[in-house]
Amino acid sequence: MSTTSDYIEDYLNNKLSVEERQSFDEKLKSDKDFVGEVEEHALLSNSFDEMQAQELLLRFSDIEQELEGGKEKRLGFPIYLKWAATVAVLAVVSLVVYLNVNNSSKELFLAYYTPYPNVESPVSRSEAGSESVWLLYENGDYAAAYAQFEQALVIDEADFASRFYLGICALELNRLSEAEVALVTVAANKNGIYAEQAEWYLALSYLKDGKREKARRSLEFIIATNLSYAEKAKVILGELD
Repeated sequence: MSTTSDYIEDYLNNKLSVEERQSFDEKLKSDKDFVGEVEEHALLSNSFDEMQAQELLLRFSDIEQELEGGKEKRLGFPIYLKWAATVAVLAVVSLVVYLNVNNSSKELFLAYYTPYPNVESPVSRSEAGSESVWLLYENGDYAAAYAQFEQALVIDEADFASRFYLGICALELNRLSEAEVALVTVAANKNGIYAEQAEWYLALSYLKDGKREKARRSLEFIIATNLSYAEKAKVILGELD
């Protein structure tokens, strides 16, 4: 196999046979131009994570210094510039990894989220012209509904229905920290009204916020306690793994 970019890519992705990898390592120890080629390929690759990139680049630096007799240079390229470039590339790799994780979480949120229906006070035709909180909610005026649910909680902090729907409104408004606070409070009232629903929407809010580990724990709780959303939780967990 020749020293092509495919050869280097296979090395970086651990696809070489034992014999091929040994041959590759021997070439690294004897050919400084090849070391530079592999290093540059590693810098441009996004097929591995930041920690792997750092380990590879440190290894290449050690090999280079050995080949140069301990001098901190490679092919006349100042080492401080090389590491400045390394830091910049690793920052890009980290951003790509973060965005990929965040996007996949949000995609799962969008796939499974629908606002919880109004089951508290179905709106009648006679209320069509009124500004009742439930009409606002059903019409998707979540900002106005949020404000009214908030007022209801000032009057009665134990109004878990208002707190739950306030959490849904906050989700719709992308006020995620407020959504999580409201839903955690409702979910913590075990066996109380909307506790199961709050746990499910809490898991979804974590997904929307990119908090995968918190979402995972919440989904695992839903499954372990056999809540009504357990089957959906299993499917999402499978997507997170």
